[in-house]
Amino acid sequence: MLATQISRLCDGLPLAASTEGSLTSEQNNQVKTVLKQLSSSTNHPRLHTLDAGSHGYHILTQSGIIYMTFAEKGFPTNLVYSYLEDIAKEFEMQYGREVDRVERPYAFIKFDTFM
Repeated sequence: MLATQISRLCDGLPLAASTEGSLTSEQNNQVKTVLKQLSSSTNHPRLHTLDAGSHGYHILTQSGIIYMTFAEKGFPTNLVYSYLEDIAKEFEMQYGREVDRVERPYAFIKFDTFM
């Protein structure tokens, strides 16, 4: 997996991220576009993957939070979803009650050490 981002669903506000430096600027822009689309949509499948050529965006939407990772296309989907489930469980345990009150991006950046 190249990068993981956690964002608030209602407005797409980034809450935490890992290794943004490993993505190109085009890939970072794609991440922002995907988050914007998810935030403006009212129908959110819990788990899904979006094809991005040689890579894929794997997304878990849960409790008003988007957990998204960007991985090579051949990476096993079940492992990616398991990773996202683990991230979600830990993040919600540590910060779940604070997510709605956050106003600045990357307020939980220290969580990147867990990712």
